[in-house]
Amino acid sequence: MSGTPRVQRIAERLIRASCRRLPGDLRAERCREWSAEVPAILHDQTIRSGVIRAMRALSYSVGVFTAVWRLSRGAGRSRRARLTVAAATATLLASIALYPLMSGGRWFWAGLGAVIVAGAIGAVTRRRAIPAILCFAAMIAGEFVYLNILFARHWSLAGLVPTGASVHHLRLLVAQATAETSKYAPPIPPRPGIVLVTAAGIGLVAALTDVLAVRLHRPAIAGLPLLILFCVPLTTDARPGAVGGALVFCAGVAGYLGLLSAELAQPARRPTRHSG
Repeated sequence: MSGTPRVQRIAERLIRASCRRLPGDLRAERCREWSAEVPAILHDQTIRSGVIRAMRALSYSVGVFTAVWRLSRGAGRSRRARLTVAAATATLLASIALYPLMSGGRWFWAGLGAVIVAGAIGAVTRRRAIPAILCFAAMIAGEFVYLNILFARHWSLAGLVPTGASVHHLRLLVAQATAETSKYAPPIPPRPGIVLVTAAGIGLVAALTDVLAVRLHRPAIAGLPLLILFCVPLTTDARPGAVGGALVFCAGVAGYLGLLSAELAQPARRPTRHSG
């Protein structure tokens, strides 16, 4: 038919547009493979009508475009979910390095809550195309509300909303933590102010790690805020034992490697070929 070259160009353009959504190592190969199907459909002599062949070629190219678009969206969501969990896990494992500084485990559970809050808010804010700085600001605001509920709910509105009195109470706890760190040698008793400052620090690292690894797609750089948690005990007189230090190091490395592997993991899926 006279319109065959035009139909072929349209179909091949759709296929090339769909291939741009594929990873770089698959793009050229899949584009050649799927584009080769178009002339085969257009010149299929088992179908006498040229109009039907043209419609089948266009239907095939539209099907490829739709399938790749859906797969790329699904893969993007799956990748972000993996990175969110990996970033939270890496932060939590790195926070174990703080164990020589404080006695008890209250600080760890408070830090766990801060990590969960950062990951949850990050996941919600990434559902819309907003700047990374706003995502980070939302995480910090969420962390503040979380700490306010945990340590100053009796001074908050309905036990949830921060008030001037609750903010003042949090300031007093921070001032007490500053005095207690200079008074006690590690491990410090788990006073409310100490737990507050520790949970706030872990939450800040969790927010930075999440933004860098998931929102900005820089999981390698996300290791920098994790390194902060490892460096904090080095600035004090706390000295973990050889076994404890080795376990902490292994946990931190495992979390960071898990974060990198979550970024590299790519689902290998492809649209089905035209069946003729």
